Amino acid sequence: MILPGLEQGVLLRRYKRFFADIQCADGELVVAHCPNTGSMLNCTGEGWPVWFTRNNDPRRKLKATWQLVQTGHGRLACINTALANTLVEEALRH
Repeated sequence: MILPGLEQGVLLRRYKRFFADIQCADGELVVAHCPNTGSMLNCTGEGWPVWFTRNNDPRRKLKATWQLVQTGHGRLACINTALANTLVEEALRH
């Protein structure tokens, strides 16, 4: 699956279940929507690499969505639970 406009950063923190502070390589601080409401204890390590997308919809309060994280064990985890079924379907087709 290709997520258009995927950008990389580093996770600074996740808070209030729906917010994540991400620092980009150029130093920009992005507050991203976290679409996963679970505890995510194994996916929220400070300093872990993350990937997010931006959205310019004027109705959105947060212009970025956290999509993926590289866990402390080096595994890639999908944060956006809305993508799970699409990813599995695509993998099975290939």
